[in-house]
Amino acid sequence: MDDFESKVTQLFKESFSESEGSSSVPQNVTTSGTGNIVSIGTNHINVTNQEVIVKPNVMPGSHHITSDQQYIIRLLVDDVVTAEKASKKNPRNHAAVWTALKRKFKFSSYKFIEQEKFPEVESYLRQTIGRLKRAKSARGFSSWRKSRYSFIYARLKKLDRVDDKDWYLEFSFGCNSLTELTDDQLQQTYDWVASLKK
Repeated sequence: MDDFESKVTQLFKESFSESEGSSSVPQNVTTSGTGNIVSIGTNHINVTNQEVIVKPNVMPGSHHITSDQQYIIRLLVDDVVTAEKASKKNPRNHAAVWTALKRKFKFSSYKFIEQEKFPEVESYLRQTIGRLKRAKSARGFSSWRKSRYSFIYARLKKLDRVDDKDWYLEFSFGCNSLTELTDDQLQQTYDWVASLKK
């Protein structure tokens, strides 16, 4: 029996001395994925809990605005941004205009504006555009004068009152042409034409 114990002890010593000689310091082994087998070293598996974010897909109903009305609102917002760039020193971008509109009319997305609120939203945006285009800082651009000319001519032609323009210019400013007017006089003429009725 002594022989057997001594042989087993000797075999253990030999096997441990060989494995200690090959690597006395445990190696760090990093694995990623699943099903990996590590025989020597320390196994570090980093598992993170991934939360699944469920986003509800809410579709606009029949009481919300149509796609044509959505398109009109998007165009008007674009016009507001363009008018702000022309008239303000620090103009708002699209995101700021949308945010202001959402706060004013209390909706989360323009697709969810109710049908009954659409005229109010459209009117608000058109008034904002008009206010920005009337600003004195916007008048330095030739496009401002051109837009005033085209409105005056188109409106008078629509009302069949083209001759009234010459009378008004002669009576109010003593001139015959819109190009002779100052910016303030042109704005006054624009307001007069806008107030005309058939």
